Amino acid sequence: MKTFCFVKRNQVNTAFLILCFSFISSIVLAQEEKKEHSLKVTSDIVSSYIWRGGLVDLNPNIQPTLAYTKGGFEIGAWGSSNLTATYKEFDLYAQYSFKSLTVGVYDCYWPSDWSNKNYFIYKKDNTNHIYEGFLKYTGPDAFPISILATNWFYGDDKYSSVEYPNDSTKWGNNRYSTYFELIYPFLLLRITLMYLLEAHLNKMFMVQDLVLLI
Repeated sequence: MKTFCFVKRNQVNTAFLILCFSFISSIVLAQEEKKEHSLKVTSDIVSSYIWRGGLVDLNPNIQPTLAYTKGGFEIGAWGSSNLTATYKEFDLYAQYSFKSLTVGVYDCYWPSDWSNKNYFIYKKDNTNHIYEGFLKYTGPDAFPISILATNWFYGDDKYSSVEYPNDSTKWGNNRYSTYFELIYPFLLLRITLMYLLEAHLNKMFMVQDLVLLI
Protein backbone atom coordinates (compact mmCIF):
# COMPACT_ATOMS: atom_id res chain seq x y z
CA MET A 1 0.00 0.00 0.00
CA LYS A 2 1.32 3.44 -0.98
CA THR A 3 0.58 6.75 0.78
CA PHE A 4 1.01 10.10 -1.01
CA CYS A 5 1.32 13.42 0.83
CA PHE A 6 0.87 16.58 -1.29
CA VAL A 7 2.01 19.95 0.09
CA LYS A 8 2.52 23.32 -1.52
CA ARG A 9 6.01 24.80 -1.74
CA ASN A 10 7.01 26.69 1.43
CA GLN A 11 3.71 25.74 3.06
CA VAL A 12 4.60 22.62 5.00
CA ASN A 13 1.86 21.54 7.33
CA THR A 14 3.70 19.90 10.23
CA ALA A 15 0.62 18.28 11.64
CA PHE A 16 -0.23 16.78 8.27
CA LEU A 17 3.30 15.37 7.85
CA ILE A 18 3.15 13.84 11.31
CA LEU A 19 -0.20 12.27 10.44
CA CYS A 20 1.24 10.81 7.22
CA PHE A 21 4.27 9.45 9.04
CA SER A 22 2.10 7.89 11.73
CA PHE A 23 -0.11 6.26 9.10
CA ILE A 24 2.87 4.80 7.25
CA SER A 25 4.38 3.57 10.52
CA SER A 26 1.14 1.88 11.50
CA ILE A 27 1.10 0.00 8.18
CA VAL A 28 4.69 -1.18 8.69
CA LEU A 29 4.00 -2.24 12.27
CA ALA A 30 0.85 -4.06 11.23
CA GLN A 31 2.78 -5.97 8.57
CA GLU A 32 5.45 -6.88 11.11
CA GLU A 33 2.80 -8.05 13.58
CA LYS A 34 1.26 -10.27 10.92
CA LYS A 35 4.62 -11.97 10.44
CA GLU A 36 4.73 -12.76 14.17
CA HIS A 37 1.56 -14.88 13.86
CA SER A 38 1.80 -18.35 12.40
CA LEU A 39 -0.28 -21.50 12.17
CA LYS A 40 1.57 -24.80 11.88
CA VAL A 41 0.05 -28.06 10.67
CA THR A 42 2.44 -31.01 10.41
CA SER A 43 2.37 -34.78 10.64
CA ASP A 44 5.04 -37.42 11.23
CA ILE A 45 5.02 -41.15 10.61
CA VAL A 46 7.22 -43.27 12.88
CA SER A 47 7.97 -46.99 12.65
CA SER A 48 7.31 -47.33 16.40
CA TYR A 49 6.49 -44.91 19.19
CA ILE A 50 9.40 -44.49 21.61
CA TRP A 51 9.13 -41.76 24.21
CA ARG A 52 11.77 -40.79 26.74
CA GLY A 53 13.68 -44.01 26.46
CA GLY A 54 10.63 -46.27 26.72
CA LEU A 55 8.63 -48.15 24.11
CA VAL A 56 5.04 -46.86 24.06
CA ASP A 57 3.76 -48.73 21.00
CA LEU A 58 5.62 -51.19 18.77
CA ASN A 59 3.44 -50.46 15.72
CA PRO A 60 3.85 -47.59 13.22
CA ASN A 61 2.21 -44.38 14.45
CA ILE A 62 0.90 -41.24 12.78
CA GLN A 63 1.65 -38.14 14.87
CA PRO A 64 -0.03 -34.89 13.73
CA THR A 65 0.57 -31.44 15.24
CA LEU A 66 -1.56 -28.29 15.13
CA ALA A 67 0.03 -25.18 16.66
CA TYR A 68 -0.52 -21.43 16.74
CA THR A 69 2.30 -19.05 17.63
CA LYS A 70 2.45 -15.35 18.36
CA GLY A 71 5.80 -13.96 19.33
CA GLY A 72 7.24 -16.25 21.97
CA PHE A 73 3.87 -17.77 22.90
CA GLU A 74 2.65 -21.05 21.41
CA ILE A 75 -0.43 -23.20 21.98
CA GLY A 76 -1.11 -26.45 20.22
CA ALA A 77 -2.38 -30.00 20.05
CA TRP A 78 -0.38 -33.14 19.38
CA GLY A 79 -1.59 -36.66 18.83
CA SER A 80 -0.43 -40.17 18.10
CA SER A 81 -2.28 -43.22 16.83
CA ASN A 82 -1.30 -46.50 15.28
CA LEU A 83 -3.01 -47.73 12.12
CA THR A 84 -5.41 -50.02 13.99
CA ALA A 85 -6.23 -47.40 16.66
CA THR A 86 -5.31 -49.80 19.46
CA TYR A 87 -3.16 -47.01 20.83
CA LYS A 88 -4.29 -43.38 20.77
CA GLU A 89 -2.99 -40.27 22.48
CA PHE A 90 -4.14 -36.65 22.47
CA ASP A 91 -2.13 -33.89 24.15
CA LEU A 92 -2.68 -30.14 24.52
CA TYR A 93 0.09 -27.72 25.40
CA ALA A 94 0.95 -24.07 25.99
CA GLN A 95 4.44 -22.68 26.18
CA TYR A 96 6.38 -19.43 26.18
CA SER A 97 9.93 -18.98 24.89
CA PHE A 98 12.25 -16.16 25.87
CA LYS A 99 15.75 -16.22 24.42
CA SER A 100 17.21 -19.62 25.37
CA LEU A 101 14.49 -20.66 27.83
CA THR A 102 11.10 -22.25 27.22
CA VAL A 103 8.54 -22.87 29.96
CA GLY A 104 5.22 -24.57 29.49
CA VAL A 105 2.49 -27.02 30.47
CA TYR A 106 1.25 -30.21 28.78
CA ASP A 107 -2.14 -31.86 29.21
CA CYS A 108 -1.39 -35.50 28.34
CA TYR A 109 -4.21 -37.95 27.66
CA TRP A 110 -3.61 -41.61 26.79
CA PRO A 111 -6.27 -43.77 28.48
CA SER A 112 -6.22 -47.51 27.99
CA ASP A 113 -9.94 -47.40 27.11
CA TRP A 114 -11.23 -44.56 24.95
CA SER A 115 -14.78 -45.97 24.86
CA ASN A 116 -15.61 -44.76 28.38
CA LYS A 117 -15.81 -41.15 27.10
CA ASN A 118 -14.38 -39.56 30.24
CA TYR A 119 -12.14 -36.97 28.57
CA PHE A 120 -13.81 -34.08 30.40
CA ILE A 121 -13.32 -35.55 33.87
CA TYR A 122 -10.61 -33.52 35.59
CA LYS A 123 -11.06 -34.44 39.26
CA LYS A 124 -7.76 -35.60 40.69
CA ASP A 125 -9.17 -38.87 42.05
CA ASN A 126 -10.52 -40.25 38.75
CA THR A 127 -9.10 -38.25 35.84
CA ASN A 128 -7.10 -39.90 33.06
CA HIS A 129 -5.27 -36.66 32.30
CA ILE A 130 -1.70 -35.97 33.39
CA TYR A 131 -0.50 -32.39 33.68
CA GLU A 132 3.19 -31.83 33.12
CA GLY A 133 5.17 -28.66 33.71
CA PHE A 134 8.47 -28.30 31.91
CA LEU A 135 11.47 -26.02 31.57
CA LYS A 136 13.85 -26.27 28.62
CA TYR A 137 17.17 -24.60 27.86
CA THR A 138 18.51 -24.48 24.30
CA GLY A 139 22.13 -23.46 23.87
CA PRO A 140 23.60 -21.27 21.11
CA ASP A 141 24.97 -22.63 17.83
CA ALA A 142 28.49 -22.57 19.24
CA PHE A 143 27.39 -24.92 22.04
CA PRO A 144 24.13 -26.58 20.89
CA ILE A 145 23.20 -28.33 24.11
CA SER A 146 19.58 -28.94 25.06
CA ILE A 147 18.47 -29.50 28.66
CA LEU A 148 14.91 -30.44 29.63
CA ALA A 149 13.35 -30.89 33.09
CA THR A 150 9.72 -31.96 33.57
CA ASN A 151 7.37 -32.82 36.42
CA TRP A 152 3.93 -34.50 36.45
CA PHE A 153 2.24 -32.31 39.03
CA TYR A 154 -1.43 -33.32 38.69
CA GLY A 155 -3.61 -36.12 37.43
CA ASP A 156 -3.29 -39.83 36.75
CA ASP A 157 0.17 -40.37 38.24
CA LYS A 158 -0.44 -41.88 41.66
CA TYR A 159 1.03 -44.49 43.94
CA SER A 160 -0.94 -47.73 44.10
CA SER A 161 -1.35 -50.66 46.45
CA VAL A 162 0.72 -52.78 44.04
CA GLU A 163 3.78 -50.58 44.60
CA TYR A 164 3.27 -50.15 48.35
CA PRO A 165 1.14 -53.08 49.59
CA ASN A 166 2.16 -52.45 53.20
CA ASP A 167 1.85 -48.66 53.24
CA SER A 168 -1.72 -47.53 52.58
CA THR A 169 -0.82 -43.90 53.39
CA LYS A 170 0.77 -43.61 49.94
CA TRP A 171 -2.14 -45.05 47.99
CA GLY A 172 -3.69 -42.41 45.74
CA ASN A 173 -1.02 -39.79 46.43
CA ASN A 174 0.66 -38.04 43.53
CA ARG A 175 4.09 -39.38 42.56
CA TYR A 176 5.27 -36.07 41.10
CA SER A 177 7.24 -38.06 38.51
CA THR A 178 10.27 -36.08 37.39
CA TYR A 179 12.23 -36.45 34.16
CA PHE A 180 15.56 -34.96 33.09
CA GLU A 181 17.04 -34.96 29.59
CA LEU A 182 20.32 -33.71 28.14
CA ILE A 183 21.04 -33.71 24.40
CA TYR A 184 24.26 -32.66 22.70
CA PRO A 185 24.86 -33.12 18.94
CA PHE A 186 28.41 -33.23 17.59
CA LEU A 187 30.42 -34.12 14.48
CA LEU A 188 32.70 -37.16 14.31
CA LEU A 189 34.48 -37.83 11.01
CA ARG A 190 31.85 -35.71 9.22
CA ILE A 191 29.06 -37.77 10.76
CA THR A 192 26.51 -36.03 12.97
CA LEU A 193 25.96 -37.88 16.24
CA MET A 194 23.80 -36.99 19.21
CA TYR A 195 24.55 -37.83 22.82
CA LEU A 196 21.35 -38.40 24.77
CA LEU A 197 21.13 -38.71 28.54
CA GLU A 198 17.73 -39.44 30.10
CA ALA A 199 16.97 -39.81 33.80
CA HIS A 200 13.65 -40.81 35.37
CA LEU A 201 14.29 -39.62 38.90
CA ASN A 202 11.27 -41.25 40.59
CA LYS A 203 11.96 -44.63 38.99
CA MET A 204 15.67 -44.30 39.73
CA PHE A 205 17.01 -45.29 36.33
CA MET A 206 19.04 -43.57 33.64
CA VAL A 207 19.38 -44.15 29.90
CA GLN A 208 22.32 -43.09 27.73
CA ASP A 209 22.26 -43.29 23.94
CA LEU A 210 24.49 -42.32 21.05
CA VAL A 211 22.23 -41.58 18.10
CA LEU A 212 23.17 -41.24 14.43
CA LEU A 213 21.35 -38.31 12.84
CA ILE A 214 20.44 -38.81 9.17
